[in-house]
Amino acid sequence: MVVHLHRNFILIPKFQSVVNLSTSSSSRITCSLMSSSDHEESARRIGEVVFNEVKFSTSAYDTAWVAMVPSREFPAEKPCFPGCLDWVLENQQKDGSWSGLQSAPGQHKQQLLLKDSLLSTLACLLVLRKWRVGEQLLLQGLEYIKSNAFAAFDPHQVSPVGFDVLFPGIIKQAKLLDLNMPLDATLLDLILKNHELKIARIQGNETALAYFAEGVGTSCSWKEVLKVVQRPNGLILGSPAATAAALNQHFDYKLFANLCKFVNQSVQGVPTIHPQSMYIPLKLVDVVERLGLKRYFTLETERILNETYRSWKRRDEDIVSDVTCVALAFRHLRLRGYEVSSEELVGFADEESFFRTISPQFTGMTTILELYRASQYSLTLGDEVILGKINAWTGAYLKQQLLNQSIIDRRLRMEVQSTLKNYHGALERVVNRQFIEQYNVDEVQMLKTAYRCFNISNTDLLNFSISDFNACQSLHQDELKQLERWFGMNGLRDVNAPKNVLHSAYYLIAADMFEPQLSGVRISYSQTVILLAIVDDMFDKAASREELINIIDLVKIWDKHSATTGNWSKKVEVFFLALYNTVEEMSEKAFAYQGRCIKQHLITLWQELLEGMMTEVDWWCENRAPNMDEYLSVGARTIGCDVCILTSIYFIGPILSQDVITSEEIRSLCKHVGIVSRLLNDLQTWEKEVGERTPNSVSLLMHESCGANKSILEVTTSVQRMIGSSRQELLNLVLQTKGSIVPRECKNLFWTTSKISFHLYNFADEFNSPKEIINNIQSVIFEPIIHMSQVPDQ
Repeated sequence: MVVHLHRNFILIPKFQSVVNLSTSSSSRITCSLMSSSDHEESARRIGEVVFNEVKFSTSAYDTAWVAMVPSREFPAEKPCFPGCLDWVLENQQKDGSWSGLQSAPGQHKQQLLLKDSLLSTLACLLVLRKWRVGEQLLLQGLEYIKSNAFAAFDPHQVSPVGFDVLFPGIIKQAKLLDLNMPLDATLLDLILKNHELKIARIQGNETALAYFAEGVGTSCSWKEVLKVVQRPNGLILGSPAATAAALNQHFDYKLFANLCKFVNQSVQGVPTIHPQSMYIPLKLVDVVERLGLKRYFTLETERILNETYRSWKRRDEDIVSDVTCVALAFRHLRLRGYEVSSEELVGFADEESFFRTISPQFTGMTTILELYRASQYSLTLGDEVILGKINAWTGAYLKQQLLNQSIIDRRLRMEVQSTLKNYHGALERVVNRQFIEQYNVDEVQMLKTAYRCFNISNTDLLNFSISDFNACQSLHQDELKQLERWFGMNGLRDVNAPKNVLHSAYYLIAADMFEPQLSGVRISYSQTVILLAIVDDMFDKAASREELINIIDLVKIWDKHSATTGNWSKKVEVFFLALYNTVEEMSEKAFAYQGRCIKQHLITLWQELLEGMMTEVDWWCENRAPNMDEYLSVGARTIGCDVCILTSIYFIGPILSQDVITSEEIRSLCKHVGIVSRLLNDLQTWEKEVGERTPNSVSLLMHESCGANKSILEVTTSVQRMIGSSRQELLNLVLQTKGSIVPRECKNLFWTTSKISFHLYNFADEFNSPKEIINNIQSVIFEPIIHMSQVPDQ
């Protein structure tokens, strides 16, 4: 009897090849690989630069506003900060504009930043007229305004935060200084009327009024506003321009002293934001991780996160006042096991309240994307409420912005797309490659003006990440050849192994655990996946019941001589001998890591898996529907996760005693990763399996709720909630430190397997398809990154 179960094994997608999964003369290049010591030296040198003093580009806009602050000497007829005025006088561009970004040698004008140039130029013209200097520069600037005024109304231009408040507000102040803008009279009238509407909308929102101080002017009571927004030791909402503009409206000694201290720290001009002590280091941790370089900067990362955690517990102002920093800190601290409460994010749980009360510089796409990422890591019921609300509105908001084509910056748009499409299934090396290829050393961030942080936009980091990616890729190709030899020597081509099983199996583990020292993990995991895929096919449709029983009997006997002398079919003999040889070899290699024999454990894992598969066959043959608990107790094991993980866990590094391997903690980890994977599989295959009378969680729930008349949407939603619950429990176990006896690096393998499951089974839209997975195999294993050329925004 031939059994037809059609159970899609978790770790091998069943699809046809659409590309040649091999190196070719067109894609294969000879990489100049650095030695390990060269890598370490490069990392040390780069670390000394990028993790040192924070360096921002000079902001023409903010420098001009600081230059407008009058001296405290009487009469106040000269600037308090003459160095800022000198910077304005010395840094006009050839086209008559001002912009700190354009003043860099060899920097071409970025055509989508014309609104930024208009604002900066307006501010510089204002300071020249106020101090009655630079008449020729002023005339050239006015000509630039005249030639580029169209950009103020161009929806395709990247708009600075609050442009509709700032641009007309500065024009009003220019008129008070008898500086007439070369704009059409009708157009100018429309701009000014629109400005009045904008100011009316933000009245009562002290943070918005304060942040847009340059455009608000006398439209509010500055004494009252400052009581709400002023911080003891900083600038108004971190903005030099807003601080200077507010001081021009209402002098406050403490605020003035803070500005003096800030300006004195700058060599020439000022940046657009106060260099925060937490956000930029945290952002660096994020960047080096997404570049695939975190293993080189573990000491720097640990120091930054420890400092961040201390600040988090103290609720320091430089964290709690910065929404982006809060979200970034929450995600990185939680993922590394620090105890951080989602209560710090409760103020962002309601969309309407968020946009009404949060300071305008934190309502942009980058902040909302960080909140969306942070919302993925709930651990408790309280987390679910807060993070669930954040996840719902940020996800919907980001999708809507994509739909509306509102994200002008191409790289940011691609980042939002890739984050939304399958966040839980984002394998690290896929993310690394995408981030490296999108990384732009000339990338600008936008607040009220465009700026760069040279620590984050760093050529050395980019070049090092490319070199490291290609070096790892070369190692992965060598390991794949080793697997190909193993595959051939064990005759696995003779048992009709699933197409591309070898490349797919290796890719899935190498794409998330890619570091050179994890070679043993990748090889053992891949071999186990391949053997599981083959035997899954045999239990699915390719073997008789007698052959399946024979395989189980041979595993119980575990004798090579019996396999070669018994009356077995060819496929049974080939599979068992491949399994036998592989387990014996793995056991020998693991002895070097563990100092003890693990063979019996591996045999037991396989025996339990095969017996579970046989139970599923019996359900099908007897047309019996198990209850949900019974189904999951078997299905969470037959999906194969625990065999893959507990085979490879011995090669990670830490010594694992028998007590650890058989502990309740390991059993719980196996249970929840198995449930996640099984239910993800079920959601993808339930329609086909209903027709084949194969037990599936969806069909079982439909049967159990037949009296409740639940729709298929309600049932699949219930399954999705079960997946979310087990994923949450798994994350809890992975991050747990108190009472845990399983090393964190070992628990990470469970988390990786969960990500692999989401990667394979989340085929809900056009972004996730077999074709994309095959393309990822090419990019992760075969195609080196051969250049770092920038792709212009479109």
